[in-house]
Amino acid sequence: MKKIKLELSSGSTFEVEAGEEFFKIVASHFELESVDEVSDKHITEYIYRATRNALEKAEKDSDQGPANLDQIKLV
Repeated sequence: MKKIKLELSSGSTFEVEAGEEFFKIVASHFELESVDEVSDKHITEYIYRATRNALEKAEKDSDQGPANLDQIKLV
């Protein structure tokens, strides 16, 4: 497992602990040649997209009205 500290636009730090499999998934998602090419920006974008997709699915599956997903961002 590797700990990664991502600096967010607000100045906050988001800490992620990830294994080799996570890096392989991120590399594949962005069509990178190897896990060595995975940057903090790739990880941040992957987490953002995965979170957004999960919230959209939950919203679709729920009885509640639509959430304002345009407001979601990592800060």
